[in-house]
Amino acid sequence: MDLIVVDVETTGLNPFNDICVEIGWENTRTGEQGVFIPKHDPDYVLAVASPRALEVNGYRERILGKPQDEDQQELARLYRVLDGNVMGGSNIRSDAVHLYRLFQGEPWYYHLVELSSYVCGVLGLRPENPPGLADCCDLLGVSPEGAVHSALSGAQTTAKCFRAARFAAENR
Repeated sequence: MDLIVVDVETTGLNPFNDICVEIGWENTRTGEQGVFIPKHDPDYVLAVASPRALEVNGYRERILGKPQDEDQQELARLYRVLDGNVMGGSNIRSDAVHLYRLFQGEPWYYHLVELSSYVCGVLGLRPENPPGLADCCDLLGVSPEGAVHSALSGAQTTAKCFRAARFAAENR
């Protein structure tokens, strides 16, 4: 099985009420990547989304007006990539809820891998205060990808952290 890192940009922090506005992913073994904008109603997003979420993910500047995955070919591609593989990320529990809703099920192997938990285990950190993605980068000496907060840069950075943590674990 491969580890497929996924990052989902959303309209807020509630995975049960908010919607996906961008999805990025990377296969940590092959390096294959993808990013797309799921089909959604921009007027609805602008009316109900958390202003802070739209600011953080740059919705107005980066996503609004770009082509959406109207025919859901990219969503189907991600489904095929995840099918039978392990899904991981830096906020994977929330992202998995969003993807479960989009897919109407889960194609991935049932275990989810959270970067912060993996880093705690590899580095011997206490799990009561797990590091966020930026902290994981600092702890592992990883430079974040991209200058903007996007789904693809999040997936790429998280994948780099997983690879760095795996290297650290194998070279103790």
